[in-house]
Amino acid sequence: MQSTGLYAALALALLVGCDADSTADVADAEATPDGQPAADAEPEPEPEPEPEPEPEPAMLDGLPEGTSTWRGALQVAGAPFPIEFTLENSAGDLTGRVDFDVPPVGAGAYAVSGTWSPVARRIALAPGDWITPDVDLELLGFIGGLEDGRLVGQAIDYASGSENSLRGGPGGVDLVTGEGAPTAAGDGARALPMGESTFRGTMQCFGPEREVEGTLEHDGEGRVSGTLTYGDTTLDQSPATFEVTGVHNPSTGGITLTPGIYVSEQFDFLTFFVDGTYDPQTGGFTGNMRQNTGACPEGLWQVTFD
Repeated sequence: MQSTGLYAALALALLVGCDADSTADVADAEATPDGQPAADAEPEPEPEPEPEPEPEPAMLDGLPEGTSTWRGALQVAGAPFPIEFTLENSAGDLTGRVDFDVPPVGAGAYAVSGTWSPVARRIALAPGDWITPDVDLELLGFIGGLEDGRLVGQAIDYASGSENSLRGGPGGVDLVTGEGAPTAAGDGARALPMGESTFRGTMQCFGPEREVEGTLEHDGEGRVSGTLTYGDTTLDQSPATFEVTGVHNPSTGGITLTPGIYVSEQFDFLTFFVDGTYDPQTGGFTGNMRQNTGACPEGLWQVTFD
């Protein structure tokens, strides 16, 4: 018990001594060299408030009117294909260019045109002619839709008589610039009938004129799909049929068809794109074909819907 009391007293003495020394140290620190108390120290400045986070951009709800630029990559033959779209949008009728730089092919640019449906939120682009330079590469198209603010879809190339398959793969592009308001739905005054329609007429590129016919199924919002059959040169001579999918703008009448694979036993030529306009007054669908090396002369795709 005495030992306990001794340890307690010793601990109390040490504690008091420490407090006294600490107090003296504080007093010494607060005194000037002549022994006078130091002036109160200036208060530390308050920290500046954290900047408020910038609001996240609003979700893109349509293709901007006017000029917009999109950048991303598509898959071609299983390899990434970096690409940039520059599009000029007028109520859903599209023109523009595609730029790329893909080793070892190199850099190049070519024209495109196409159709945007603001109701279906779908886009189809058909390649035009080379801008600069003409490189050893098939011109590619695109079909897809707007998903979570991105244009997501498929690169489109060509099936042929020797290889009835497509090498284009999936991909997407993000909006880089584009301040225009999204394209409005419009009045639908130039819409294809809903359901299946058949057409017949002629087509021509740089060779002979050929007879052509086909069917298109329109969902009423802008998605179209069907088949296209052409003859050599008439439909009763070696007809060949391939699948098509595309986009239709019911207000402008624009129709852009992208090629799929052949569904007939006869397929001597490469498939092709079609880009044109539907006129409900005449039932005509007039435009031009687009091949792997460039655009055919304007106005030589001339068909009429029944």
